[in-house]
Amino acid sequence: MNIILLGVNSIFLFLLALAFNKRSANVRILFWPALTVKVVAGIALGLIYTYFYIEADTFYFFNDGIILANQFRGNASIYFNFLWRGDASFTFWNQLTYHDYRSLFLVKFVSILNIITGNNYWFTSIYFSLISFASAWRLLQALIKYFPAHKLAFIISCLCIPTVVFWSSGVIKESMELASLFLITSVFLKFWMKDKINVIDVLLLFCSIWVLWQVKYYYAAILLPVLLTAMVVHKLYGVIKVKKPLVEIGLWFGVFVFPMLIVSFLKPNFHADNFLNVIVKNYYIYLQYSRPDAVIHYLNLQASVMSILLNSPWALFSCLFRPFLWEVGNVFQVIASIENTILFVFTLFAIPRLKAALTSEQRLLFLSMLVYIVLLGVFLALSAPNFGTLSRFRAGFIPFYVMIICIDNPIIKGLSNFLERTFPRLVR
Repeated sequence: MNIILLGVNSIFLFLLALAFNKRSANVRILFWPALTVKVVAGIALGLIYTYFYIEADTFYFFNDGIILANQFRGNASIYFNFLWRGDASFTFWNQLTYHDYRSLFLVKFVSILNIITGNNYWFTSIYFSLISFASAWRLLQALIKYFPAHKLAFIISCLCIPTVVFWSSGVIKESMELASLFLITSVFLKFWMKDKINVIDVLLLFCSIWVLWQVKYYYAAILLPVLLTAMVVHKLYGVIKVKKPLVEIGLWFGVFVFPMLIVSFLKPNFHADNFLNVIVKNYYIYLQYSRPDAVIHYLNLQASVMSILLNSPWALFSCLFRPFLWEVGNVFQVIASIENTILFVFTLFAIPRLKAALTSEQRLLFLSMLVYIVLLGVFLALSAPNFGTLSRFRAGFIPFYVMIICIDNPIIKGLSNFLERTFPRLVR
């Protein structure tokens, strides 16, 4: 990467960050520190994969992106044709590591950034981290705007979860996945709060849904029905004028059946006769290639509804709180286990307010997040039971889980009071 291109990218990245910061209405004091941590996390991911792992998908994505970027420099028409079709008819197809459409989707995006950065991994990584951070920052701004009483809980859930910050930075699928999840949620909140929706919001919503479906379609297959159900029930409940929370919750689950039925026809893996088989097959593949102490073990897991239901509570618990401190095998698992222990303690303090949350004015939002967390957590833990893999995959729902256990949590209230006395700009 020549010095001119390096300078141009540095200036452009700084101007992008400056533009995001100027649009901030809350906690601007955190913008630059949080962005710096995010960028460093993306660079750290590349360094860790360089020096500690033999194989790394981040470099496979990047190297495939170089192949496509070089095609652009040699023959732009072939490059754009590949972006549109991307199949085995192209002469350089066998040079690529990835051929499945989900990975190719990311490779194509990487190639665009490689064109901009001159095939520089570290600058491409910074672009990924900036996109991921900008989406988290946008969601944080929306949450504080609509629910200002819970500012600290939102700051923690959007910016301060170590494994989420790390696994949603740099050149990996999770960066795009979490960016899409956060952008969809932020636009959804504007709809929910009847705020003004502009063209940019609509474009962000549809682009984010498209990206999420391409990169991690099973996240979209749970999130979108949950959000659609919440909106439909919210409207219906306003029409039928029933004020009983249990009726509203029952109505929610009744409506939820319909979008989930639609989803079951969108992908072969979601078909009723195939879904359980896919989960169990993936589980035993992970079991075969994982160390016995680095994987979740289930009680005779079979492709039956009863077996899945019996193992689901342990799957959810393990997804949220394991590995335990005594189960760690490396320094990365130590960090994850400390985080899991903190989550467990916060959960214990949050349990007494579960009834209050389900009867509050925002119970539909709470219920929707809870269903999304439970369904995705169980699915991931059953089909990808390796602790390392799970720590990475669960980045798609842990921010929402942290959000619901931190709101009105006595620990957070105590911390908020302390910060208000010590660092008032953070909480006011």
